[in-house]
Amino acid sequence: MPTYLFLCKFTADGIKGIKEAPQRRQRAREIMEQLGGRPIGNWLTQGRYDVVWVADFPDDTSASTFALATGMAGRLTTETLRAYTAEETEAIFARLPS
Repeated sequence: MPTYLFLCKFTADGIKGIKEAPQRRQRAREIMEQLGGRPIGNWLTQGRYDVVWVADFPDDTSASTFALATGMAGRLTTETLRAYTAEETEAIFARLPS
């Protein structure tokens, strides 16, 4: 399955309710699994982003649905990145014109 990184920032509502973060994290895991995804990990981070999720999803549509569902909850904004394995990267490079 393709891997995705979700770079998240707390909204004003998200930071106000930060003590609910463990329950929100569990709910996010449940949504991922309902969409056919597999959570790999999530981290509270310092710097430009507050939270990073890494997960596998069966396709871009499922990953996008997760990102939109997260935004609809109103506690985080997300930026989604598709991560390519070494093998996928080699296949991309092999298709480049000479």
